[in-house]
Amino acid sequence: MSDLEDELRRLLHDPKYALPSWPDAVARVHAGMRVRRGRRWVARAFGSLTAFAAVLAIGGPVMSPTGPGIDLPSNAIVVPWQAVPYTEPPASAEKQAAECRARDFAVKGFPSGFGGRPDELIYTLEYRGDAICGITGTPKLEATAPDGGRRTTVVPASSDANSVTVYPGDSVGVAVADSDACVNEYRDPDFSFSADDPTRIRLADRLRGVCRKPKANWIVYGGSGGPLPSPRETLGVAVRAPSQVRSGEEFTYYVVLHNPGGKDVDLSPCPAYAVRVTGAGPYPLQLGGLSCGVSKIPALTGVWFEMRGKISVKPGSRVDLSWELSLFADKSGPGATATVDVVG
Repeated sequence: MSDLEDELRRLLHDPKYALPSWPDAVARVHAGMRVRRGRRWVARAFGSLTAFAAVLAIGGPVMSPTGPGIDLPSNAIVVPWQAVPYTEPPASAEKQAAECRARDFAVKGFPSGFGGRPDELIYTLEYRGDAICGITGTPKLEATAPDGGRRTTVVPASSDANSVTVYPGDSVGVAVADSDACVNEYRDPDFSFSADDPTRIRLADRLRGVCRKPKANWIVYGGSGGPLPSPRETLGVAVRAPSQVRSGEEFTYYVVLHNPGGKDVDLSPCPAYAVRVTGAGPYPLQLGGLSCGVSKIPALTGVWFEMRGKISVKPGSRVDLSWELSLFADKSGPGATATVDVVG
């Protein structure tokens, strides 16, 4: 072996000149996996931060700890859920109205006839009270007969209504038969709204040609066209519920009361509400009291109320969830409906 070969062999075995060995294949795979996991974690974290920033920016869905997220407006005013017992609302003003009394009416002008023949005269009684009243009794017409005795006639209404509400500005028309084919003359006809009304309305001095006894009927007409709606009746309602709920499990939904008017709507006393479930056979009515976390619904503004409920029907049913305000004991208020699929 030459000196050159000896020198080359020595250099190749000298550790000072040794090259790094190839890494182990398994170790290389593990290292690559660690790098990729780190990149995915960074991406997920960045995505979560981006989504959270977007929620903060636009308001995002209002999340409930007991139900799915439901998208509400970014500027929604939300009243949290609170279980409030149902309180029977008061009767409507119509139901609370006092009985109409003759002292609050006055004959307006002269009676009018039809077709140029005074076979029937209409006496207009103008209501001059400042509150509504009701005709629930049996109006009567009383007049003095030719023999001097007083005769009383029950006066039926011209409609089938058992009771009628009279509003300020309304009038009551009393139609009295007045035929010139008879010679009998009744005098001093008085009209009253019920037998227990101590006052009477004198319609005229006499009734010409009534053959036997006065015949008459009455009707409410003209005037205000009924009561103005209460401010709460003008509220708009919408319901946002999950598209699916599990049968028998509590879920969260939201109801908005929107005030379209230019004045605030007072919520004191806090109203009651009723919930109906239809579409899967008979289902009990659910009643509750609204949790008035706000004292009023501001003008041109909506307030969202978080609600809780259960629907226990056969899975696979599609039902309508209807929510409505209970303004009066005898009168429902505005409401809205959402369709829900019930799953097992």
